[in-house]
Amino acid sequence: MSNDESEPLFYIQDTRSFVGDSALWWRPEGKGYTVNLDEAGTYTAAQCRGNRDTDRPVPVEIAMSVASTHVIAGRLSAAMSAAKG
Repeated sequence: MSNDESEPLFYIQDTRSFVGDSALWWRPEGKGYTVNLDEAGTYTAAQCRGNRDTDRPVPVEIAMSVASTHVIAGRLSAAMSAAKG
């Protein structure tokens, strides 16, 4: 989402469920969910208002400070198979 660069940005977490230990985040424009912050939408405080009680705005800085990189098993298997040729 576009915004004024001085305005704080948030990811929106859907707290109703998790994938393993990973939080679920709204994708851009609220079109689905992802566990990958690189695929998550960012929203202004105004855009976070009026959502479900289970949709929690999380400041981008906080989410990024606790984020970790993970390997998607299906992609790893495909890459390993391709490498064997």
